[in-house]
This record gives sequence, C-alpha cells and structure tokens, in this order.
Amino acid sequence: MSITVNIAGAKDISPHIRMLLAGAENAAMTRFYLSAPDVLVALLAAPTVPLALSGAKYVTITSEDDLRALKVALEGTPEEREEKFGFPVKTLIIDSLDELQRIMLVARMAKEKRMETVSEDWTWISNRLNRIYTGLNGLDLNIISLTHLAQVHESTAIKPNIQGAFVTQVHKYVDYALLLDSFEEVAEPEEVVVKSSTEEVVLEYPTKVTKTLITAPTQNAGWIHDDTGTLPRFIDLTFEDDFATIVGYRATLVAPESSETVIDPEPEPDVPDFTGDIPAVGLDDLPPEPELVVEAEPAPGMSSISDIKAKLLKKA
Repeated sequence: MSITVNIAGAKDISPHIRMLLAGAENAAMTRFYLSAPDVLVALLAAPTVPLALSGAKYVTITSEDDLRALKVALEGTPEEREEKFGFPVKTLIIDSLDELQRIMLVARMAKEKRMETVSEDWTWISNRLNRIYTGLNGLDLNIISLTHLAQVHESTAIKPNIQGAFVTQVHKYVDYALLLDSFEEVAEPEEVVVKSSTEEVVLEYPTKVTKTLITAPTQNAGWIHDDTGTLPRFIDLTFEDDFATIVGYRATLVAPESSETVIDPEPEPDVPDFTGDIPAVGLDDLPPEPELVVEAEPAPGMSSISDIKAKLLKKA
C-alpha cells in the first residue's frame, strides 16, 4: 500500500476569514462586523441599534436545531447560496457564541428537569460545540464569532466568556482571536484661558475615544492571536473598511506551493492470510505421516528406557 506525504503550502491557507472577536460593547462589535461583505447574522439576542440602522439581514436562533438548519441552508457554492436565499451571503456572523452556549445548556437542563449544572454538562457542551464548529468551518464563506468578556477568577486577566474546555478549543477553528477595546486619547490643549479676575489659568484638553482591535497577546489577555502574523499590533477602527483592512494584510501572505509525494514501501514477504478462508490442500500435497517408533526390548537384567524415566521422575 502506498503512502501519500502532503507538503503544506498555499492551498492549505483558507481564502476565508475565521475570527473570534471578543469585546465588552455590543454596538462596537456590531459596527465592526457590518464592514464585512454580504453579512448574514445568526442572531441569538435582541438586535442592536447599529444592526437596525444598517438594515442588515439576520436569522433568529433560539436553539441548536435552528443553527444546524441555517448551516445546511448555507452549504454549497456562493451561486447556489444566492439562488437559495435571493441575495448573496459571503460572511456569517455568530452573535454571540456565549449566548449560544447558554441556550444549549438551558435546553439540556430543561430536558432533564434540573435547575443547576453538573460537571458532565461542561464535557457535553464542549463536545457539542466542537461538532458545530467542525461543520461550520466546512462552509465556503467568512465566519466571525462574537463573544463577550469574563474576568479570570482572582485575577485582573480577561478571557472570552465561554465556559468549559471550549474556551481553549475554539482557537483551533479560527485564524484570528482579537479583542475590541476602547482607548481615550488626550490631546495637547487647544487654547489657554486666563481669567483676569483671579489670574487663574484654565487648560482645556480635548479627548477622543478610539475603538481599537488588539491583535497580539497582552499581559491580561494571553489568548489573543493572529495566526497569519500579518496584522499590526493595534488597528484603530473606522467602522467603514475595517474588514477589508484585515483581508488586505492577509493577502500579503507568501506561502510555497502545496505538493505531495507518494511513497511505495518495500514489498513485504508473502505471509499467509489467516483472516480468510483456509486454502484447500490436495492429498498429494500433504506431508508424509511420521513413522511409529517402537521401543526395543531391553537385554536381560537391563531396565527399559520407560523404567529409567519413571525412576528419575520419582526422584525429582
């Protein structure tokens, strides 16, 4: 049997974006993903104001079955999808992953008539989400999964608000795990006001809040990563062409051509196959039966071989 050795290269890099986006502000995350092309939102919560103002298309998801049905509907080529939906879909948004997890756990507890989670729930939810994301990653489109933030116990660190082992397992399904944060910039004073009555000097410092994508690990968020290594450490958002900015950086990736080598192992010596039927053997092919050896009579006064063996065995 031959062995195929694949040499990784350009064909192993997906042309589509797979992203986990974490943040504290729903509105800002919504405005970011609306910069992606032909968005369809799998919405697990109430629509945000930016979503309503944009006129974006969304599907309400209230169960795992709803998401599975949407996944099946999105299968196929872009042309087949557009014919099915009546509009192009190039980007799927999961808004949000932590709400999907909560809904699935609540449904499981309701089915089993429980009010509290048990340890087995976390293994179950991780297994279910792995199956869901394995299926979603087979779709021919961009996927952005949103999640809110949670504080790490007894620490100043923050992490995606995902429970159980899937908080680490989700990273194998994405090339980017980014944090959307806000920073207040203080500029130099535009004018100096001196009150003549008190000679008090008043300095007015204009401030500006900037929404920024953090693309590299920080002391409090070591889970952030950019697998392509192409993004700058910080990307200030305009909420206009932010997704295109990321796609542009991704396009700078240079990878060798993918190839494969087929190895034919040395042929093995013929070994009888004991798993199949026993081959038929002709009478002429059977080995001759061994001749029957008859013990000779001992000389007078001598013991036979059988008697000697018996005596030795008794001594032992």
